Amino acid sequence: MAIFSRLVSEAAKLMQNEAEYESWAWEAHHSAKKDAPSGTMLKLVEDMRRAGYTKHIDVSSTRAGKIPGTHEIGFDSAADTITLTHTARSREGFARGALKARNGWWANAVFMNSATLFSEVVHVHRLWHSAGNSLSEGRLARRSDDEEAGSAPDCGRHRFPGTLRTTGESPTLTREEHLRVVEITIEEAKGKVPVLAGAGGYNTHEVIELARAVEKLGADGILSVTPYYNKPTQEGLYQHYKAIAASIKIPIIVYSVQGRTGVNVEPATLARLAQIPNIIGVKEASGNIGQMAAVVHQVPSEFWFSPAMTLLQSH
Repeated sequence: MAIFSRLVSEAAKLMQNEAEYESWAWEAHHSAKKDAPSGTMLKLVEDMRRAGYTKHIDVSSTRAGKIPGTHEIGFDSAADTITLTHTARSREGFARGALKARNGWWANAVFMNSATLFSEVVHVHRLWHSAGNSLSEGRLARRSDDEEAGSAPDCGRHRFPGTLRTTGESPTLTREEHLRVVEITIEEAKGKVPVLAGAGGYNTHEVIELARAVEKLGADGILSVTPYYNKPTQEGLYQHYKAIAASIKIPIIVYSVQGRTGVNVEPATLARLAQIPNIIGVKEASGNIGQMAAVVHQVPSEFWFSPAMTLLQSH
């Protein structure tokens, strides 16, 4: 979608001065999607305006079937019709594209020294939004959570909503509350940005059930913390994540935070996990810059990497 957006912007610049052409913007999504037009379509129209396109754009939407999403920008004249169309094959593709668009900074991180890498750590944290849950007398407070979830898309490309990470007090929520927070976040994100849902733990079968549940709700991916307390081996970690990946189609980001879980996902293990198609990244909170550099060196260039707040707090 990032590439498509650039193409649309360039087309808008070109067609602004072609008086004989009128334009339209059309998008289609599965019947369960509630917002229309989609947040992505609104963003494409916004991109056209920013590119200098001032003419009227007729915007329309279709909700039917099960397709993840189609977006079309068209220009029509008496002589011909020009269209640009993007069709997502899966939510995984959408999430991968969104992550890639936000991840260009570290492609050359192998060549960074520690000081440069640390400065980029500060930068990348602007891309994360850790939504906290509002609790009232031990129960989930819907209104505040609506406000929190709804605030993330307003920050545009510098926010990537993640719900039910530990900042969201997920260990204190019931299973029903956990799924409700995911549902609310997806509703409030309105398709403008992909949503990661927390789904991790030390019971692989329970994590799989939770991951399947959030996938069914419409989450674009999961953030899965390593098993804690039982301290699995590196091979155990690999088999744990491999089993989760085989059970869902949406992307998985591994969350490695040894200070909280007692388990470290070593660079070599991450390199193995990176070979599994829907394990697409890591939130690395070891606080060890040397290990972070090793991870960047060993994983494929498209593997998404986020140094976590543990590093910032330790300096």
